Order: sequence, then structure tokens, then C-alpha cells
Amino acid sequence: MSQKSYNPDIQKVVEQGSLQRVINTVVQQVGASLDEVEDVSGNPEYFKKDIDFILQGATYEVKIDTYDTGHCFLETISNARTGALGWLFVSQAKWLIYAFPKQDVAYAADMRTLRNWFLDNIYWFIVNQKGKKVKTDNGEGYKYESFGFVASLETLTDQGIFKKFDLI
Repeated sequence: MSQKSYNPDIQKVVEQGSLQRVINTVVQQVGASLDEVEDVSGNPEYFKKDIDFILQGATYEVKIDTYDTGHCFLETISNARTGALGWLFVSQAKWLIYAFPKQDVAYAADMRTLRNWFLDNIYWFIVNQKGKKVKTDNGEGYKYESFGFVASLETLTDQGIFKKFDLI
């Protein structure tokens, strides 16, 4: 599996070993082998689709969170300056893996189920949250602001949207 990555966020976590831990865990969870993993994070075509790897025909988007807030960030606007939609709406991955390597835990969600859950609850998010801006470095020193909402990991798990598992 290639370690070179087109996505600067993924490249950073690859260097830290976090992405590999996520992939190893997913491989174990589905009963596959590492030889079956196709790392497409370095492919511009898949980058546009927000897909990081393919395993047994299923596509995966990986989000690494270095904070311990009990929440995940649902990015609705990728770049506030351009208005580009965020990964929650544009990812064509079948599965989202939202990982917290410092806590040795990750969550898996069917991307369509998560997206539909958010849209079903958008009124609650708008009324109860102002949303959150996050600065992102594109790897070349340029920072742009993303926008989204935070969702409770407990709520997402209790409602069956997220499945929690330990990272290996």
C-alpha cells in the first residue's frame, strides 16, 4: 500500500501512523487482509470524491480527530470563502471512519445514513448551534475556514448512526 498522499491532512496522519491504525482496524473488522486495501488517497480523482481507501469493493473516507471533546465535526462547508460543500455532502464514500487515535477509538457510519440523519435534524442544529468555523491548512501554509456543526458521539451511537470500535 502506497504511503504517498495527495491529501495533506491524510499525509500528516499517515506520517503519524494514525491512518494505518484505522486501516488495520477496518481490515480486521471486516475479516480481510491488508493486501486487499487499495489506498486511493493519493489519486486526485478519488480526492475529489472524498474517498481515502477501497477494501473489498467498499469505499471509505477517514477523518482523524486529535481532540477529545465527545463530539465529531460534521463539515457542511469545506471552504467558507468559496462556499464549496463539505465532506458530509460531497463524499461519495460508502463508509465514514471517524477516528480518535489518542483515545484508541474510532466510529464507523454508513455515509448516506449519517447524511440523512443530519438533514432530518438540521432544524435542531440551526436552532441550537451557531455552527463552528475551523481553520484548515492545505499543507502549503494556506489556511482556509471550513464550517460545520458538532454532533455528540453519544447521540450518534445511541441512535445507531455510529458504531464504536477500538483501534488496534
